[in-house]
Amino acid sequence: MRKNLVGVALAALMGATFFVPAGASGQETPDLSISSEDGDFSITFNGDFQLRYEVNAQETSVQNAGFFIRRLRPSIEARAFGNMVMKVVPELNREASLRDGWVAYEFSDRLSVQAGQFAPPFSWERDSSSDYHVFVERSLAHGEFQWADGRDIGVMVDAEPSEKFHLEAGIFNGEGRNAMPSPDVSHVFTARVAAAPIGVYSESEALVEAVAEPTLILGAGAYYANSSRARDWLGDGSELRASLLSLTADAYLAIDRVTLQGSYFFRDTSSPDGAFDGFVGHGMNAQLAVLAIEQRLLLAARFSQTYFDDAAPVASNDEAALGAQIYHRGHNSKLHVEVGVHGLLHDVPRQEFLRLQYQFLF
Repeated sequence: MRKNLVGVALAALMGATFFVPAGASGQETPDLSISSEDGDFSITFNGDFQLRYEVNAQETSVQNAGFFIRRLRPSIEARAFGNMVMKVVPELNREASLRDGWVAYEFSDRLSVQAGQFAPPFSWERDSSSDYHVFVERSLAHGEFQWADGRDIGVMVDAEPSEKFHLEAGIFNGEGRNAMPSPDVSHVFTARVAAAPIGVYSESEALVEAVAEPTLILGAGAYYANSSRARDWLGDGSELRASLLSLTADAYLAIDRVTLQGSYFFRDTSSPDGAFDGFVGHGMNAQLAVLAIEQRLLLAARFSQTYFDDAAPVASNDEAALGAQIYHRGHNSKLHVEVGVHGLLHDVPRQEFLRLQYQFLF
């Protein structure tokens, strides 16, 4: 099965690389905007479409294979009086739901307050959009240690004192996205700080062109909640409450056509009332990407794993993956080809996957 998946991936990679016409690259998605004559009001429209064909196999048998829409997110951003911003992003890929919906007041170009539903600050992988990632999915470790389902409702302060420093801190309901607050669930406090000792701070991971100067970005994040049920930390359907403390540290390095990215995660889970035994988890992610052909082909490798002690209700796991991005119009139009496996090192069922995904940003 593994040979078949790799063979299909290589055929797709070669065909797309050499037969899909390349165009001018662009890191920025062109905007469609409507503005008032005095410039006090404007509305900007964008969107994100990702179509994927995915094959998942366990041991030697295919579990499922087929097409699906991974992301379909039209985006509307409205501005008023120069410093008021509202953004609405629905998710239309399966059942329609609200992905992001927030308002912000910009005190200056470097300081703002944001309120509504959005991604709580925590990690590099969540702060940077998946549209500009090296792989189509965030890492196994990030998926386990991120807050809730990646979205929550709350208030955040966003400060960028310079081009080299970025700070975010907020308080959220702790229930995940599109959820009403519960009286017996505490808020979650989250924060992230990032700095670029070399180069300029950025949140774009995958290169389209070689970088003119080296860039090094270092970051750290944390969240804490003393009574949470946001993500069934103790197994599906659990109504028990948990106290959670999670920490992360990450680094991103870009030199010429090469990028390296690494992250470490930690979480301590305990019971406020002694209803269960506490447990600790660790996670890591490491990936390498090489821009083999500028504006055309990016190659990448990733390894990620999680480890939990014996008291944990979740199993330790790992992920190894190889991937490629074939650019048509930079990130605005590109094809991903990926193969990977879960369960190489840990005592869990081995699962293999093949992903072919087309992305169109508008």
